[in-house]
Amino acid sequence: LYCCQRTIRNYYIGKTWPWWQIWMAIKPNLKCTQFGKYKQEYEDKIALAEANIDKAIADREKVQAVFNGLAGQKNELELALKSGGSAVQDIIDKTNRVEAMAADVQKSLSEVLARIKGEQDQKASLGQQMEKTNATVAQLGEEVENLEGVLSSAEQDRADKDDQIRTLKEEIGHQSEMITKLGKDK
Repeated sequence: LYCCQRTIRNYYIGKTWPWWQIWMAIKPNLKCTQFGKYKQEYEDKIALAEANIDKAIADREKVQAVFNGLAGQKNELELALKSGGSAVQDIIDKTNRVEAMAADVQKSLSEVLARIKGEQDQKASLGQQMEKTNATVAQLGEEVENLEGVLSSAEQDRADKDDQIRTLKEEIGHQSEMITKLGKDK
């Protein structure tokens, strides 16, 4: 009960101090009190980027397989063309179609690679933001520890002053009793 009374008394004394009012005004707006929310948001973005990277890599592998098949067909057709077959024009047409399809596949491959690079850049950016947030949290933690140290030293100084005042009051009371006794003795 005494502890609760002391705590309530200290709270009512402390809330009139300017530093306490500043702290209570700043505290709800600090990012360190919302660290969990930011951390979860960044982790969700990283997970999304990682999931998309796997899909993009799988798409790239599919496109690469199609490209390799088409390149093989093109090589076969070119060999047949060089051998001087009777259907040279048909082979030329097929070669042109295969080259067009290969160009389309190459274009798709370059788009997938660009998408992969963009998502890797996004992941790196999110990692840097996470590191910056962690550094800010560590800095704010140090500031809070420093302020708690200052607060505890101020409370210790107040307790020492209260003890000195109590001792001086007792000494004054004792001196006044001595003066009263000396006055009666005279």
